[in-house]
Amino acid sequence: MEKAGAIKNDRGKLKKRIDILVNQGHIEVIQRDKRGKGLKHKPNKYRVLGLNNELSEDKFHICDKSKKCDDCMNKAICYFYNEEEIKEQFSYRKAKSILKTDPCPVNV
Repeated sequence: MEKAGAIKNDRGKLKKRIDILVNQGHIEVIQRDKRGKGLKHKPNKYRVLGLNNELSEDKFHICDKSKKCDDCMNKAICYFYNEEEIKEQFSYRKAKSILKTDPCPVNV
């Protein structure tokens, strides 16, 4: 959203753009302005409408083995995308480093 709309650290403009997308029917508000225990704000949740439901069925679980999995993001990318898609989306060096990662033992 930041790159697309040239918004940087301006929550007011971001909220207006999100409201526009809601009014146009592109996104749906799931949760907004909630407080949890200890007066801590819960994150806002939105659903992008019009996406294929098959995307939401596949999930990548993040474990608490932070020392064992320092490259969890790369493992998640490898989990969701094949080699050809990774090479298309990332620079040569970044794609090479992503493809070197071992599969995640939790999400096999």
